[in-house]
Amino acid sequence: MSARGLLGLYRATFSLLLIIASVQTLAAEPAASHAGPLAATEILGALLLLARRTQTLALVLLLASFAGAQLLAARQGVWPTRFAHCAASVLLIVLLEGALAGTGARPRAARDSEARPR
Repeated sequence: MSARGLLGLYRATFSLLLIIASVQTLAAEPAASHAGPLAATEILGALLLLARRTQTLALVLLLASFAGAQLLAARQGVWPTRFAHCAASVLLIVLLEGALAGTGARPRAARDSEARPR
């Protein structure tokens, strides 16, 4: 499998797991808590992350959501690492996508059309 294919698989898997975790949070937390808007933002960000065109917006939403969740956790006296892990994963996905695009890791047809003299 190619690097782009592996990244696509990781992107889809990460987004699916993030959506599942956020739905679980919505189901477990009272409606009045701050966790609801954060979980909804995570779901939106995970959906946006699935498309390369909207991954930058997804990055912003998800990093803001993870920072907010970390602040809420800190107010409760706990410091879970899962939010840092999720933030690192989102950064990996977006930065690796950019690195692959910058190195010419595009579909063969696109590379071939650029190589032909005009």
